[in-house]
Amino acid sequence: MIQSLERGILILEILESQKACGVTEIAKKLDINKSSAFRLLQTLEAKNLVEKDEQNKYKLGTRFLQFANHVLEGMELTKIAKPYLDELVRLTQETAHLCILSNGKALFIDQKRSSEIVSVNTRTGGQEPLHCSAVGKVLLAFLKPDKLEEMLDSIEFTQYTPRTITSRPVLIAQLEKIRELGYAVDDEEINVGVRCIAAPIRDYTDSVIASIGVSGPASRVQFDSIDEYANSVKLVADKISIKMGHVKAK
Repeated sequence: MIQSLERGILILEILESQKACGVTEIAKKLDINKSSAFRLLQTLEAKNLVEKDEQNKYKLGTRFLQFANHVLEGMELTKIAKPYLDELVRLTQETAHLCILSNGKALFIDQKRSSEIVSVNTRTGGQEPLHCSAVGKVLLAFLKPDKLEEMLDSIEFTQYTPRTITSRPVLIAQLEKIRELGYAVDDEEINVGVRCIAAPIRDYTDSVIASIGVSGPASRVQFDSIDEYANSVKLVADKISIKMGHVKAK
């Protein structure tokens, strides 16, 4: 499996440098027989990573446009959001983080850590499950119905603490509440003693493209102050959304 993966990557590198190649040429470059090269190309073609041109040669597929757009959007979003992460830390005194949906998880693409002695530290590049993290539940809540069903089908509902949501109906009910309130809460659902609040970031199409949130010790982020924290998170999320081209409905 590892050898096949390595050969698949080599094929993509060949096509990136030479634009288009036939099966025979690729087999020769990889020092494998044509049938093996053809099977590898068929697998890549099935995933839209390669496609044939009018000369029946292979070239990079349109899937890479999606990858590129995803990377560019993430880079642009991170650049725009950075000063607002600072603002959110100033408003709440807690660690602020920015997440996107990636491979069925909430992926941290940036953070600003609180200066408090006791604070929550997230890792850029780290991931959290969708069903029990505030940033993840926000990303789930605003998906289109068909995509939401697909994501719900893939959730394993792993229990991390006694407060973790472990059933689909309970999660669906909470997602409805999140859409109503405009924010999500992780009430010690991943880590005992840690609470998080998150809100959606939208782009010019009104699509939710990311979530922004704060995390802190439950001793500071107390439940009777959730509304205050949520207002700060939503305020900053709206500012980033405006920068991303979103226009709020009147």
